[in-house]
Amino acid sequence: MSRLIIILLAMAAALPALDTPLVINNTTGTSTVILNPAIGSMTLYNIQDGQLTRVASTNFLADLMLPASIITAKEIDGQPVTALQDGSPNNQPTPDQFFEGVLKKLGPLKAEKDAGVKTLYDRARAAEKEFWGKEHPYDGVVRAALAQNYMMLAIPASRTLLVYDVSAQSFKLVGWRNFGPELYLPHVYLSNPTPSEILKELPAEIQEARKKELEAQIAAMTEQAEQALTVKPSDVFLVAGQGEKFALFDIANNHLMAYEYTGRAIALRGIRNVEVDLLIPTAYRSTPDIKEIYGQWKKDRQRQAFLATLGMETDVVAFQTYVESKQQLAAGKVSTFQANVILNTGDLVLDFADKRKAIVYRFAGGEQTMDLKSMRDYTLDAGIAMLDAEYNNTIYAKELFKMARAANKPHTALLTLKSALAMDPTLYRAAEKDKGLINQVKGQPEYQAIMEDAIKRATEIEAQREQRKKDAEARRAAAADLKKKP
Repeated sequence: MSRLIIILLAMAAALPALDTPLVINNTTGTSTVILNPAIGSMTLYNIQDGQLTRVASTNFLADLMLPASIITAKEIDGQPVTALQDGSPNNQPTPDQFFEGVLKKLGPLKAEKDAGVKTLYDRARAAEKEFWGKEHPYDGVVRAALAQNYMMLAIPASRTLLVYDVSAQSFKLVGWRNFGPELYLPHVYLSNPTPSEILKELPAEIQEARKKELEAQIAAMTEQAEQALTVKPSDVFLVAGQGEKFALFDIANNHLMAYEYTGRAIALRGIRNVEVDLLIPTAYRSTPDIKEIYGQWKKDRQRQAFLATLGMETDVVAFQTYVESKQQLAAGKVSTFQANVILNTGDLVLDFADKRKAIVYRFAGGEQTMDLKSMRDYTLDAGIAMLDAEYNNTIYAKELFKMARAANKPHTALLTLKSALAMDPTLYRAAEKDKGLINQVKGQPEYQAIMEDAIKRATEIEAQREQRKKDAEARRAAAADLKKKP
């Protein structure tokens, strides 16, 4: 058994169990690659009339291992540089060119200069040295996207991109890229608008909070020996767009990168630090206006009366608290991030479910391919939809309650009451006061259990409502205090 096979088997044995391999279709829909992350195999199939025809296979772990093993002639402060860190020769720009041509030209902020913090270039170099001074073995996590003729893999553990040409019905590795340097950029590259332009339009309290956050980061850096930039372990999402373009979003570091394989080179087409975009509180180039929707919704008297029964103030803070409390029920069950590309327009849509924000970036055309086009905080959209559903449930529950009272058969009356209480358990009080209904259903064997369940759920609902009121009030007070501070 060869040394390579022994290494691959050892790595596979150490990997966490994954349920299914990755299945990736190309943007034209005629080819499929099935990728098994545990053993590193990739198999290309053609699909015609539903028939799956194997075309070629390869192993990306073997392709990853070679550049990771080659030591180049370069060094960083005496530390050897591998070919994996350096990237393949067809990177545009290469990591060195990005460091020298982009990061080195960015001067320090005034606050950084006053605090004696090193330049961004020096801090980025220190971070790169620190990262590559340790081993980063493949941990079983890989992302993949298939464009028309090229396939890209992203291996988060080593911040590596692998690009394959699949146009000749085979897998041909045409380049690799270290995307770590892109994570050191604090704002944007080949992308508009700039974070400073966005910040100018944001409310004063958000600008102040952002200022304090940056001050805390600077203070923390002054205590570090090399003042290396802090980059979290990457957690990435990869998607193919028009032509041979790929978008990589590092969820952990809020960095969005656009790449294109030009037929000769892995070209960096844009970088955007999404952190500032997520600070936009309501909307950016999104219609209809959120405040207008909210204003129209508040005018409905029936809904106002329903909110009064909830003891819920009709302001944005109350809505946000309401939606967040509902979202906590699904926490850990669904991903907090989703994305997709609209291929005919080249627009990339990112959904930050935990923040209830959807952002659209233009991901097509020319060399500059990662502009922010619009953003919407859909808290109100979601809140209104959920409240309307709850409101409608109370209406339906009351109708069912009337039907239960009018039923002539005890069993039918109890089943109808059960349905009413499922929609609105607080109706148990009305049921208990209705002697005619109680006398009809109390002899049924399920009656006691149904009423006890309704009382339990009603108590929980009312406790949640009270907690939401307290949480909303605390948020209002915190916002008021922030405005008072000089």
